[in-house]
Order: sequence, then C-alpha cells, then structure tokens
Amino acid sequence: MMQGIAGVARDRGWELSADAWGDVSAVGLRREDFSGVIAAISSHEVKRMLRELDLPVVNVGRYWESPRFPRVSSDDLAIGRMVAEHFLERNFWNFGFVGSTALHSSHERRKGFAERLEKLGQGLPQLETPTDWSGSYEQEQSRMEAWLRQLRLPAGVFVVNDILARRVLQCAHRLGLRIPHDCAVVGVGDYELLNEMAPVSLSSVVQAAEQIGQRAGETLDRMLSGEEVGVEPVCFPPIGLVTRQSSDTTAVQNEQLANALEFIRLHLGEMLSVSDVAAGLSVSRRWLEVKFREHLDRSPREMIRQYQMDRARRLLIETDWPMSVVARRCGLRSPERLSTVFRQEHGVPPREYRQAFRGLADR
Repeated sequence: MMQGIAGVARDRGWELSADAWGDVSAVGLRREDFSGVIAAISSHEVKRMLRELDLPVVNVGRYWESPRFPRVSSDDLAIGRMVAEHFLERNFWNFGFVGSTALHSSHERRKGFAERLEKLGQGLPQLETPTDWSGSYEQEQSRMEAWLRQLRLPAGVFVVNDILARRVLQCAHRLGLRIPHDCAVVGVGDYELLNEMAPVSLSSVVQAAEQIGQRAGETLDRMLSGEEVGVEPVCFPPIGLVTRQSSDTTAVQNEQLANALEFIRLHLGEMLSVSDVAAGLSVSRRWLEVKFREHLDRSPREMIRQYQMDRARRLLIETDWPMSVVARRCGLRSPERLSTVFRQEHGVPPREYRQAFRGLADR
C-alpha cells in the first residue's frame, strides 16, 4: 500500500511522512505541518483526532462510522467468497472461521465466507481471538486448541489474517492434526516471511494493496485540488489466492483415494498418467475411475490437471524460474503445453498471470 501511495507522491511532488518510518503518529499530528492525511482508521479515537485536524483525510482502514471520510480498502466480502470457493474446489464439507473482534475486517470476511457456504446447510463454527497474544499466550492457545478439537474433520479453516493463521497451524501441529489432510488453513495478506515461519507454508489471499494505496493517493490529490469527493467506499477485490502446503489437498474420507491423491502430489513432476497412478497403488484403472467419480465427481485425469495448475500458479508467483522449468516441475512436457493448458484453465497465459501477482517484467 505504501508503494502505491509513494508512486502518487512522486508524481505530485509531495513530501511524505509516515508512521511506518517513525516520522509521525496520530497523536502528534499538527494541522500546520501537513496538507492532508491518508490513514488506516482503526478506532473512534483516531477518527476523532483526524476530524479535529480539519484536513483532507482518506481512510484506508475499515473503521467507517460517521462522520465518514472517503474510504479505499479491500473488498472483504469478496475475500471470504474466494476462500470458500478454494475449499469447495478441494471437496471440503466441514469448515471453520477464526476471526478477531479487534479487526473491523473480520465480520465482512466471515460474512462472505459463510454466505458462499450457506447452500451446504451447515453451521459455521467460529472462534474470536485477539490478534496480539502477548500477556495471554497460554490462555489463547488453550482456547484455540479446544476449538480445533471440536471441528468435524477434515475441515477447511479460514483465518482473518496470516498472523492468526500461523497460530492456528501451530496449535493444529501441537494436537497432531495433519496439515492439510485433517485441517486445511488459509489466511489473508500473503506476508511471505511470516508464512515461511509457520509449521507448514501458509496459503493466503493476495490483496490489491498497491492499487488501494494508489487510489487513496489520487483521491487525496483531488481533495487537495478542491474537488468534492464522495464518501461511498471504493473496495478492490483480491488479486487471487496463493496455494501453499497448508491447503494443497483434496478432502476425502476414503483412505485408498486419499493415498491416490497423495501419490499424484508426490509424483506430479514425472508426467503422470492415470495408468501410472493405478500401478503405483496396485489397483485397476477402472477402480480408480469409479472411485474418483463417486467421491470427487471428477476423473483422475481432471484431478491430475488440477494439481498441475495449482503447482503452476504457486511456482509462477513464488519463483523466477523460466517457463521450461515451471512446465517440467508440473509434469508438462514443454512451455508451449504449459501455456496452452494454463490459458484454458485461467484465461490468461502464465507470463501475464505472473506479472499480475508480482509486477515482474516479461520473462
């Protein structure tokens, strides 16, 4: 988000001060020092202080009680729906949500998640926990472990952000739950370093943070020019969901079928055929076809393709590898074949997909 704001500031010749650099805080703001403010408003107190400044203010947070400032933020309903789709594509039927009453995004993300799952006719177990566990670590850890024990497994658990998602993974690991087979977890924010510090790498929703920062800067520029700006919020949908180990599975109750899916995952780079999977499990190809249709409503070939595309998306986002290496690691014979299949599945070629997530130059 700061990058988006900084780009506008460079174009307009602004001088920026930011709390991220220790330059300023809401408490220390003085009207005579600034022309306008972009703030992640998180409380009534911060809103009151900004209102008293009598300066143009753009809110990039989720606290929007009146009197309202123009607001630019993520579409939290869309984030919740995206995670629900992710779990449904992986055949999950049991779910959970971990939120935080301290986060104004929590309600909307849970709402989007729950609305997409309503048709399944199941309740949504949820846990509210502070984002900051300092001073109450053991208490909150016990609460989270007790909540995880009560889930019907296998379960897809959506967590309001990556900070708490890492806590969920740690607690699940302490309980001996297999991630992602017993409990698949998805967070929000895609904080790369934090996610790599988790017991397993964390799947996460990528927000359109830079675009939000850019729009906030442009909105403030219009206000500084005397233009009337509406207070209807501008919400950017998420860019996508990066699938990592914490949700890289398909939920099934049949043990042999679960073994088949694990075989596909482990041998994906070997240009697998359906016959290879059957031979590796010492079952007939016919048995494999019947069981996949019965439990997953798709063929073994379709599941191999799904795993190939999941891995391709992850490698495109997380590595700088050339397309020839990405294709080989996904079990596809050439970059051309990767491009054809990827375009069929996602509507764009793999290079464009990589650029959309990472802003890389064309490779």
